[in-house]
Amino acid sequence: MARSRLFIFFPVLLVTCDPALASGPLLLECSRDGTESASQAPPVSTEVIISLDSKRAFGETLSCISGPFVSDMVACAPRGGYGMSNGAGDLRLVGITHDWRLIEKKGGGGGVLQFVATDHNYIFTAGWDGFSNVEGIWTFTVSRLSGKAVAEITDDTFAQYLWQADPATYGKRVINYNCRVAKRKF
Repeated sequence: MARSRLFIFFPVLLVTCDPALASGPLLLECSRDGTESASQAPPVSTEVIISLDSKRAFGETLSCISGPFVSDMVACAPRGGYGMSNGAGDLRLVGITHDWRLIEKKGGGGGVLQFVATDHNYIFTAGWDGFSNVEGIWTFTVSRLSGKAVAEITDDTFAQYLWQADPATYGKRVINYNCRVAKRKF
């Protein structure tokens, strides 16, 4: 006698999720990798701090970056989008968009930060109101696999400003960092 088998199929919902999103806000602390000579030792203030998914504004979750090359902007943006700062001297975030073509319409005439999260990297690119999504004044890329990061200064005028503010970077367009997950103490 043949046995009949009953198969029951349950609908399955497959969801892929970035681990950083699942665990809530993530804080990364990046320090120079030590390739500067002792005479060019950077001050402590040259660290880069990245707060992933740490703020909410305009109905979206934002990630932010601070460091010696971040100036004249609120450096926060949604994943896959842009954060736009006011250019009138009172630094505040005035809008966000996921469409680079809307930056000039929605922006405040100030700094613009783009944030992209891939499986392998976190990429922050900064520019001024109206910049295209491939050009800017600096880019900070963090490898999610190795923890190594690179700041690339792409604008000549901004490079001169940075070199004056931080003599350890003089003549450099690429500055290397090592990043780690940091835990808040307070």
